[in-house]
Parts: sequence; structure tokens; C-alpha cells
Amino acid sequence: MPDPDRTKISLLYVEDDLISMDLVRQLIAMKYPSLELYTAENGRSGLDLFREWMPQIVMTDIKMPIMDGVSMVSEIKALRPETIVVIVAANCDADYLLNDSVIDFCIAKPIDYRILFTVIENCIASIKESSRQGEQQIVAISMVLGKD
Repeated sequence: MPDPDRTKISLLYVEDDLISMDLVRQLIAMKYPSLELYTAENGRSGLDLFREWMPQIVMTDIKMPIMDGVSMVSEIKALRPETIVVIVAANCDADYLLNDSVIDFCIAKPIDYRILFTVIENCIASIKESSRQGEQQIVAISMVLGKD
């Protein structure tokens, strides 16, 4: 049976400011070397990467060319509702964010890396807990069915 603590966790970061994206990507990669990290520069590319890799965490800017973050996240949640969504925005108190039930976390710009790392750690812990619960359900069903 797979070990939930060894669950491969992946994150898609979507940001149109390439300098910011590269800096954040490098910091995440250094802090979480086992995290599979994908990046895209707009919502359409992000959605394409999501469909290909199905990462558990999506971290995105809001205002981007081609497809904005809110539209991308809506499509992602339709494909995989359990995806954890982290919005990176200038204003986390904006009405369109406060009323959006598909957003799990919001990190204000400029990014405070302590907050970023805390949010990522919370996401990882949530994914591992869900994986553990899934394994327990499989064991319970197997026992009910009389299989080991």
C-alpha cells in the first residue's frame, strides 16, 4: 500500500510577470525540492498544463493575457474539484475573491515568502491527510469485503 507521506505532490504556478514567476519558482524549488513544479505565463497555458499533469495545487495570478486566473480556475475546478487553489493578487479583499468558493487561499502581492511557504505547507498537509483518509477507506472496504 502506498505511503501517504510519500505521495508525489505537484504545484502549477501561473504568472504573466516572468521575472516574478522565475523568482517564486526558484524559491519554491529550493524550499520544496520534492515538489513537482510546473509554470505557465497565462491562463490558457496553465489550463493546458493542468490537463496534462493534473497537479493537486494551482497557484495563480488573476490578471493575465489570453485567459485570466479566475476563468482558468473555474475550468480547473470543473475538471478536478479537489484541486487546491491559491490566488496571488494585489488585493485579497476584492469582492470577486471574497465571494468565490473555488479559492482556498489568497496571498497578497508583493509576496511575503513566509506566508507563501506557510500556505504551501498547509496545502501539502491537506493533500497528505486526504491521501491517508483514502488509504484508510480502502483498507476498511477491503476488510468488509473479506480481502486483505
